[in-house]
Amino acid sequence: MKVFRTKYLEVHNWEILEKKTIHDFTENENSINVIKVLIGTLITEEIDAFNQKYNAVETPIVRWITEKEYQTLKNNEGIIIW
Repeated sequence: MKVFRTKYLEVHNWEILEKKTIHDFTENENSINVIKVLIGTLITEEIDAFNQKYNAVETPIVRWITEKEYQTLKNNEGIIIW
């Protein structure tokens, strides 16, 4: 049986992994600054019924958000659950 657990980080502990500037599809092609942030970890736990072996796999939880949204979340700090 698999069990999934999540550990979300508080905003001040988010890790910025990447920054990019993208453009919208209007005729002005406005630029938008976006960042890729690590917001937590997904832990998948499983016990193999046949071998009685415990296995846990950690997967990062990553989201792309605008830099403006990141600053807003950081100013109103807490734990954000997506």
